[in-house]
Amino acid sequence: MRAQLRSVQPISRIAACLLLILAIIGCSRSGSPVTPTDTAAGGPDVQTGVRDDSAYAMSWGVWDVSMESPGSFEIVPLRAAQYTLNVAYFLQPPAGKTSNMNVTIVDDHSLFTTGRVVIDVVLKHPFPAYSEYAGFDVLGVFIHNGQRIARHSSAVRYASPGTDAILINADGYTRWMNPVEFTAPGLGGYLEGALGTKKIHWTATINPYKYFCDDLSATESIADHYSSSQMVNNRGVFRAGRTNTRRYDLKFPMSGGYPQVKFQYAVVASWLEPNHVPPTSVPGDFPPGANITEPFFLRMETDGTTAYWNSPTDKGGDLLLTLEVFDQGARLSPGNVETQISKIIVESPSGFILGSNNMLTFGSADWSTSPGSTTLSQRFVLDCGAVDPNGPSPKDNPVLVAVESATGSYDTGVGTPHPTGRPNLYQVLEVPLSGWTPEIPGNVMNFNASDGDTGLGNHQVKLTWDPASNADEYTIERYNYNTSPKTWQWAHLYTAPGGSTSYIDTNARYSGTRDTIDYRMRAENGLGSSPSWSTDDGYPKKRRVGIAFWCAADNSSGANAVVPWSRAVADYTDLQTFWNDFGFDYIMENSGSFFWMTNINYRNLTGTEGESMHAEFGKVSHPNSINVYYVATSDGDPAAAYCSSVCPGTDHTTKNIFIVLCQDARTPPGCPQGDPIVLAHECGHGLTRFWDMYLLVTTCAADNTWCTGPPPFIPPLYCDEDADYPLNLMYFSYCGSTPPEYSLTTGQFIEANSWVRDHETAYPVP
Repeated sequence: MRAQLRSVQPISRIAACLLLILAIIGCSRSGSPVTPTDTAAGGPDVQTGVRDDSAYAMSWGVWDVSMESPGSFEIVPLRAAQYTLNVAYFLQPPAGKTSNMNVTIVDDHSLFTTGRVVIDVVLKHPFPAYSEYAGFDVLGVFIHNGQRIARHSSAVRYASPGTDAILINADGYTRWMNPVEFTAPGLGGYLEGALGTKKIHWTATINPYKYFCDDLSATESIADHYSSSQMVNNRGVFRAGRTNTRRYDLKFPMSGGYPQVKFQYAVVASWLEPNHVPPTSVPGDFPPGANITEPFFLRMETDGTTAYWNSPTDKGGDLLLTLEVFDQGARLSPGNVETQISKIIVESPSGFILGSNNMLTFGSADWSTSPGSTTLSQRFVLDCGAVDPNGPSPKDNPVLVAVESATGSYDTGVGTPHPTGRPNLYQVLEVPLSGWTPEIPGNVMNFNASDGDTGLGNHQVKLTWDPASNADEYTIERYNYNTSPKTWQWAHLYTAPGGSTSYIDTNARYSGTRDTIDYRMRAENGLGSSPSWSTDDGYPKKRRVGIAFWCAADNSSGANAVVPWSRAVADYTDLQTFWNDFGFDYIMENSGSFFWMTNINYRNLTGTEGESMHAEFGKVSHPNSINVYYVATSDGDPAAAYCSSVCPGTDHTTKNIFIVLCQDARTPPGCPQGDPIVLAHECGHGLTRFWDMYLLVTTCAADNTWCTGPPPFIPPLYCDEDADYPLNLMYFSYCGSTPPEYSLTTGQFIEANSWVRDHETAYPVP
């Protein structure tokens, strides 16, 4: 059975698979995790404040989760864990539900450009009727690869940004349940589901997590949560029947222009049998050992640091780190985390730390302490000495911190493989240097959109800007027109990575100097966005369209031609003057002279010869161009002009359409003088299938009735009621007006671009 989870925002098609393993790892001396006894579990050694722990494990459930269709996740329950105490029965129909986990897209606007996506993970306790199975210090672990190898142990591998997927806002890193070292499936080990991603050997042995507990909101910091004495007393409990949410800011590596959205996910919880079953008080009936053994959170301060970076040859100084470490064991001796840990290791993957092997180890004799901000925390001041900065910003100077617990092990207590040593809290930190102040990026400087750059392809506009040193990314928007309702609005176009200085819009509309495209951009980092948008307008190179001119004459030398060649040149000039401004360039096939029509039947048309004339001449010799035919009269009118727009629209191509201009067809009806807009008007029909507004009364009700006969009639000629004004190209004219005085409505120039863009092959580029 499949449960479909709708996201907040649509997500584009991408195949992605994540295996979700909910494992509960905890501490118990006796009893079954499913059928507990009434025997009280062992309590802490109150004299020393150190917990006496041993481990049990059980699974909350296993799912396969995939993003396979726009706007949804699909979650499928997998096979049971391979051990006797099988609780998968409670997690799938008929006894359970598949809704114990939910993933919701919060922001995926840059997923397909930078690989970054923000999601909310919602966990629901799978045993709502069993209060004795309250979890403690639940860790939602994001499992991926680890290209970085720790200095203090080659067995510790963690993510390298850009190569591996990362959790940007990790609360910490844990070694529990990594697939490299917890190799036995089932109880106490890493489990790969039968329907999960197979044969992907995830290499990270420490993986980032978000911390889950009751009353901790999706975006709340752990430090703020535990600043409340009530939350301290709640001990990070995840009660039976409760649902909790945390926000994950993820960034996946890009390959071939696409994000590689593949990872696995485990939920690790700590548990110890309560003193009473069922408990009369939660969490009061659970012994202190029900909480996680190792510290679960730390945060960094760098007051007193003199490390600096001015240039590759001007850098140095000393690093003073203050780490506020949070440990549930400090409840036994409030604020005294020092008794709960044995050592702290600080190391650098990039040579920033100058200790032996770029690593420093601190014990109680090496650090000084001060009170933490909560009763569960304590500050440890670590003098790291001289450092060698790699750059001016924190992301240039990462460190890995490992805080080792004074007690415990990774032994789950059920005989399965596990790493040696005591449990550690790990965290990857980015160290700010002296003089570096976190700032919101300033406005993007020298933002420029290209104007008709012939070095680019069709529909392409290049955007360039100066880099901003503190920008994590740039948001680029384009001003787009909505035809219904008729409104302009800014819409997201692209999210560029922080180090970039250019981007090519590959789907810009055909535009020109009278129809430019507006762009804007701003820089962003974790603190905010540029104060103002930087704006510029631009347009792609003109869309080339072939055009060929024919003239009726007595012979192939042009004797007795109905119009001189100068007339065609003038009409062509007027045509270019108008349409170049909107992004279209007509390329003349002629070279200083007409192509001649010597068939006398085509000198004066009676309304029936147009198709045969075109079939005999332009359709044969210039099928890739719009063919224009000069004749003496049409139905006896020397000022007539028309374009043979074709229905259905799929047949409206340069091969089939043609334009007829009679000898006096430069003048609108009733005008005594030449009006050089007729050819531009007729090309409005030929190029874009515009309707003549002046033929209508005030509405476009007739635009769907232009084609007669059986369907299809799709699409009709384009009609815009807003074009009902005299100087609109398709309304026609005032007498004596010139091309620059004419215009198109917004709807018309948007339609002109849309039609040609969607029917590129109908107008072969010369």
